[in-house]
Amino acid sequence: MKAEHRHELKTNDLSKALITTGDYVKEYGGRAALALAIVIMVVILVNTRVKRGRETQARLKSNLAYAHAQVDRLELTGLDPTGVPTAPLTRFDEVRADLDTILDDASDKQVLAQALIAKGDLNWALANYPQFPPNSPAATQPKYKLEKDRAQYLKDAADAYQQVLDRYADQALATIVARFSLATVAEQAHQWEQARSHYGQLAKLPDEHKTFKQLAEARLKRLDEISRPMLIGQVPEKEELPPLPEPDPSTTRPGVSTTGPATQPATRPAATRPAGN
Repeated sequence: MKAEHRHELKTNDLSKALITTGDYVKEYGGRAALALAIVIMVVILVNTRVKRGRETQARLKSNLAYAHAQVDRLELTGLDPTGVPTAPLTRFDEVRADLDTILDDASDKQVLAQALIAKGDLNWALANYPQFPPNSPAATQPKYKLEKDRAQYLKDAADAYQQVLDRYADQALATIVARFSLATVAEQAHQWEQARSHYGQLAKLPDEHKTFKQLAEARLKRLDEISRPMLIGQVPEKEELPPLPEPDPSTTRPGVSTTGPATQPATRPAATRPAGN
């Protein structure tokens, strides 16, 4: 009798459990499904944003390589046989707009530092934009007239290089490029002590940057020659510069050419505008 009673109780408990489970599912099942759907949507959204961020950074790196190639070309701007610059200033404006976009959108420190160097190089190229004769056809065309004084472009170049030193000191190669470029700007402005200070700091680089150290030492010796005041009536002797060391092809060459700063990767990118612009 007791066994039958216990069986009836268990049967009643099971029936009650089934009934209450149905009610529970009705009341809370929708909330659980909604919560699960929200979690799935959040995961998808996060993954999409991460993927999109990576794609954006990759595109910016590609755009930066293109901008560097364009700056290198613009630094070679000269005059054609008619006295017209081989590159109008509108091309400089296009590259500047690309660099500004990179600086606004990039998050990678290396990309940001290299973009600032390219911006400095662009201003350097503008400071050295070829001067055409007054009777040149370019004299009547606004696209060949500089908007600023050449000295201001030189200052803008120095400001961009200095930002690399101030903001991205942990980017070793970029800071070396920037300091060489600052020294070159100081040379052009006949600010010998500033140039000597920059070369002096570069000459103290660790041995892992031996090539750059040797180059800085060579530039220091050259600086001593070109900054020496010439006496009245003195005939200048032929300048014999010490041979400059060949850059290590496995590293990025800094902007240390004798004609001005130029940042060139070991393998130059093709000068074709990447997709996404």
